[in-house]
Amino acid sequence: MKRKLINSFIILSASSAISKIFSILNRMLLSRLLPLEAMSLYLVIMPTLSLCLTLGQVGIPSAVFRLILHPKYKNYKVIITNVDPVSRTINKKVLKFE
Repeated sequence: MKRKLINSFIILSASSAISKIFSILNRMLLSRLLPLEAMSLYLVIMPTLSLCLTLGQVGIPSAVFRLILHPKYKNYKVIITNVDPVSRTINKKVLKFE
């Protein structure tokens, strides 16, 4: 049990570090490619967008948990899809400065 906890902690820490590195690289690339007005608009919009996505996903874990535990849905399979295509579409629309 203790070994599994340590392995889970290592995997979580490594994935968090990799995510932070990609975030830094993304911010560096955007600051080089976008003009000043576009970058400032991006910096204003992204915290609001991430807050909206977080608030939109708050109920998903409890809904999946309830769905799995409900005896009526015992033989059903639960498929969880990623919200990433939505954020990619929003980013494409926000960052389209021509």
